[in-house]
Amino acid sequence: MTQRQSEAYGHVGPSAARDALVALRNTEHLVKSPKVGQKVVVDLLPELLSGLVSLEGFFKAYANECPDSAVCALAFSSLAMVREAIVAASTAKGVSSRLALERSLGRDVPSLEGCVEVCELWTRAGLGQTTELRVRDIFASLFVPSTDPSAFVVSLPADALPFEADPSVAAWLMRALLAGAPPGAAFVALAGDHGPEVSVRTSSPIGSRMALRVSSPRVVHGALDKIAARAGIRYEGWPMPKLVFSAPPRSESSILSSDEAPRE
Repeated sequence: MTQRQSEAYGHVGPSAARDALVALRNTEHLVKSPKVGQKVVVDLLPELLSGLVSLEGFFKAYANECPDSAVCALAFSSLAMVREAIVAASTAKGVSSRLALERSLGRDVPSLEGCVEVCELWTRAGLGQTTELRVRDIFASLFVPSTDPSAFVVSLPADALPFEADPSVAAWLMRALLAGAPPGAAFVALAGDHGPEVSVRTSSPIGSRMALRVSSPRVVHGALDKIAARAGIRYEGWPMPKLVFSAPPRSESSILSSDEAPRE
């Protein structure tokens, strides 16, 4: 994997599953290169089949507890198609089997990466490992300035908007919120009644053009709201996609500074 790809799928989980995905990606790059001979590719295929066994075991562990039934269904379907292409490429000669392997790796491996990421975030969301964060800091980790007119318009108030959550889950949910957003959509953070509210809107009067550092995760239908609920974060899909985070408890000093101090 390149550094960009590793960052995008940084929550893979067990090292065996991570190694399997990296091996599949590396083989895809080799298969695409006309400089790499067929023998080199064929010699790598037994290792890929072993990696598929590791991935299959990973998803079987989530078969009875998954954020959405479509996640594991897609994973097992993608595994079957990749395995079929690898077996065909290892036994057949000619360009056609290599092209079929290239198509399968390019089509099915991204699905496997997305499903692994969803399962790992599902686990993290249930651990309850929260810390105090600031919306501004999370945004800074997600976005970079952009001049592209189709980039997102990121609108932040002057307030840092503190909240409590698992940092990885919070960042993933914010990226996932943008997965289906149209080009040029606005990503807006506001102070809500219960904590910061981050929403996607069609436009915003103010904001800066920003692009995601890595692409939005491939969110399998139904996973976003369930991961958010498990992490204690509220997701609303209508009338606009929104995440509502819990504000940290106010300390005694902040209460006294914001409210009227008791009289002697």
